[in-house]
Amino acid sequence: YFDMSPIYNGAQVLDLLGTTIAKQVSSGNDLPSADDTNGAWRVFGIDCRCTVPYKESLLYCHCQASMEALDPHFMFRDALLSHLLQMEQNNVPLVGTTLSKRPLMSEDAQLHFQYQSLVHDPKLESVAKSIVTTTRTTEKKTTLSITSAIRRMYSNTFRALRKDGILYLLDVDKDIYLLISRERVLEPFMRRLTAAKDSSFGLERQILQSQRPSYLENVPNSRLQYVKKSLNDAPK
Repeated sequence: YFDMSPIYNGAQVLDLLGTTIAKQVSSGNDLPSADDTNGAWRVFGIDCRCTVPYKESLLYCHCQASMEALDPHFMFRDALLSHLLQMEQNNVPLVGTTLSKRPLMSEDAQLHFQYQSLVHDPKLESVAKSIVTTTRTTEKKTTLSITSAIRRMYSNTFRALRKDGILYLLDVDKDIYLLISRERVLEPFMRRLTAAKDSSFGLERQILQSQRPSYLENVPNSRLQYVKKSLNDAPK
């Protein structure tokens, strides 16, 4: 019996992988480095060069962000998320600390806020107005008034952040949202999951897939798995 399967050399394998991957392998610039053991590239992508201030706190960046035509460079989104994290930081009920001195947060530390509380925030309103004014000046194509464009930017940005697993609408009637941050939401969830997991093979994965809380329904699995790995690797 002779195996007639073709044997490819390295160059031929690269050709089969496609142009994009071939360029990445050839240059070596966009591949995760050998010492990147925490797997962050699986969350942000191998091409991510984002330096946004909320990247670690939300495990989110421009590379993952759903586009919004009224805010093409995510300037309003950056301001909004930074503002929300500051609000969250001001709410700090603790239940203790880990050996690595990281705080353990109670569920009371989660940031719940009303949409309307941000609509009239002076700083956010100023950022939104600046973006809309600049866009109108450079493109001169919009038929929306400045006020209407700002309102639409707010609503579209919230819709995008819900889609991206960063915000969750907790109460439709009261218009209350949850900020899905790493420290206040994702890590406590993964700790509870780890503590409650059964010895049965595959049960943890089954829980993640079938019993995930509704507020995590749009959170990518890669984000949750990264949090899980980080907690497992941290000093106990």
